[in-house]
Amino acid sequence: MTTSFAGANITSRPPPDPHATPVPASATAAWLALNVSGPANRSEFGFVWVTPLVGGPYGLLFGGRNGRTTFDDTWVFANSTWQQLYPSIHPGPTRYPMVAWDAQDQQVLLFGGSNSTAYLNATWVFHFGHGWRLLHPGLTPPARRSGGLTDDPADHYVVLWGGHNGTAPNGSPNQQAYYTMLNDTWTFVSGLWSHVVTSTAPPPSSEPSLVYDRAVDEVIEFGGYIQHGVGNYTAFNQTWAYAAGVWTNLGLVHAPFARDGAAAAYDPNRGLVIAGGQDEGVPGECLMNNTWVLSGTTVPALHWNQLLTRSTFPLLDSASAVYDTQSHALILFGGTGTNKHVCGSVKTMTWLDGTWEMSP
Repeated sequence: MTTSFAGANITSRPPPDPHATPVPASATAAWLALNVSGPANRSEFGFVWVTPLVGGPYGLLFGGRNGRTTFDDTWVFANSTWQQLYPSIHPGPTRYPMVAWDAQDQQVLLFGGSNSTAYLNATWVFHFGHGWRLLHPGLTPPARRSGGLTDDPADHYVVLWGGHNGTAPNGSPNQQAYYTMLNDTWTFVSGLWSHVVTSTAPPPSSEPSLVYDRAVDEVIEFGGYIQHGVGNYTAFNQTWAYAAGVWTNLGLVHAPFARDGAAAAYDPNRGLVIAGGQDEGVPGECLMNNTWVLSGTTVPALHWNQLLTRSTFPLLDSASAVYDTQSHALILFGGTGTNKHVCGSVKTMTWLDGTWEMSP
């Protein structure tokens, strides 16, 4: 079923993955559980791959939640091993923080998220060996969580887009029943935020996949969920590209089934990969464990293919993925799972702690 919201066509609740998108003739990849100990079961955390000019690469994980417990811990993933760090200063318990590697300034950037009482607009940076540091820029994006944040090396800044805050459109505080969805665009460089006024943008939404695609040198946004009415959510499956202050709807008809909270990372051997996620459609939810790849060497040639795999991870939502430049493989961690079937009301939620690697 396709509906229209804010001028955007939104694909909602047919059976999962109904599109006639071609798939590989045989399954050549597999998701394998690494069976390594690491962070406690969680979802809604930040996870980013760090490639500093000095020192070796590593993955940095921060925050998240398990039920009513919100985390404030910092972990490093390197050489297929997790190690917890204990910095003396840290951002505090945070759900849905937005994190990215800032190659221009050689630091991890963290913005926003929420704790048990408020949505946040703090800007933090992390340097290995020095820990976390709170910045005080004169201008910051409005408080939010569940947005997208990614490095844009072609334009030499970090891009922030979308998410939601805990205030209803009439200005009254509201933690869940009615979010205010956002679709503003911000850039960060040299310690400063700048608001980018764009003529068009993806529809206001939360939990998008926002990843820099090195094959085409543009930022790609896929999916997310919108809200229409109190407690009514709809995921969508549009694909947008962003470069030099301009958003472009790619209009890809054959695309993954509408979803939000998908784990996403750029794999130089395959393209932009999204894995898992859920449809926020009503009634109930659809949790997924499929893998899709956006590939092509130019923006007009970009296309989605479902990647068949010999084995896969559990049904999950709000996990995160990075591309590990040491092992040359995608790494997937955590998420919220369910013991229900693919589509249906998710009555039992399970927080996951598995570390998965896609190989070869």
